[in-house]
Amino acid sequence: MKARSMFKAIVAVGVASACALSLAGCGNSTTSYTGGVAATVNGVEIPEDEVTAQIESIRGQMGLTDKDPWGQWLVSAGYTPESVREEVLEGLI
Repeated sequence: MKARSMFKAIVAVGVASACALSLAGCGNSTTSYTGGVAATVNGVEIPEDEVTAQIESIRGQMGLTDKDPWGQWLVSAGYTPESVREEVLEGLI
């Protein structure tokens, strides 16, 4: 059940982020990101900082901001930090 909630949160964040990236691509602003680039899609860079922020947002929505509860949830849901990052990145793409 928790894995399903995580998936729904990831999808919702992905849709919202896709909309934000679409709008950002229309502007002429130059934003600097310090965390590097997680991916480039159709010439649009997805900053690593944005992926991290999305994961932190999901953790906050789930009430798993502390390290131990988050780790326990990852194990119980069959996730690793890397697999969560990949799912979030796929949602952003």
